[in-house]
Amino acid sequence: MQSQSLQTADLLNQAKISYLKGQFEEAIPLFQKLVSGPNPNPEAFRGLGFSLHATGKPSEAANVFDRGIQISRDDAELHFGKAIALQTLGESLKAIHEFETVLKLNPNHTTAKKYLQTALAQHTKELFAQGNFIWAEEMINRQLENDPKCADALALSVEFDVQMSNYEAAKHNFRILSESKPDHPAINDLAMKLGLVKHRDRGWLY
Repeated sequence: MQSQSLQTADLLNQAKISYLKGQFEEAIPLFQKLVSGPNPNPEAFRGLGFSLHATGKPSEAANVFDRGIQISRDDAELHFGKAIALQTLGESLKAIHEFETVLKLNPNHTTAKKYLQTALAQHTKELFAQGNFIWAEEMINRQLENDPKCADALALSVEFDVQMSNYEAAKHNFRILSESKPDHPAINDLAMKLGLVKHRDRGWLY
């Protein structure tokens, strides 16, 4: 039993070294041996999942992370890995759920906070395209609750208010956006939709 534990530890160490060197193709079969063996630990599932994702296999990665979650439901990194794999696959709503789970387990996971905002923004755009403005507004509000100064959320909020013909609210949020993030890529397009003109000295004229 002790010999087997040492072999497992040695194999895990080899796999981690390959992973840290960016040698993901070499790490994958090592991690696969570990998750297929008796009593696989969450670290092996994390390593395999992230290695698969790094080699352009997000669907396989999502399945591996899911298997890991079955044996360790409170592992924040397994949920995070599943979330980024789902986001890569275009499953933004499912990714949002996983990122939120990560933050429930680890409220200080700053990367998950950033990725959650990206997933919420992506899903908002999808809802815009579907004409589902009720849920789009909900997604925008969730982004602003997470970060009241989120430039992408403010831009989406302006877009939403224009769609709803609520131009005063749109101009209000545009002002906040233009002052906090004057180089945001959506600024000029939003200004055109609002009929705003930029004065050389005085800035945007409302």
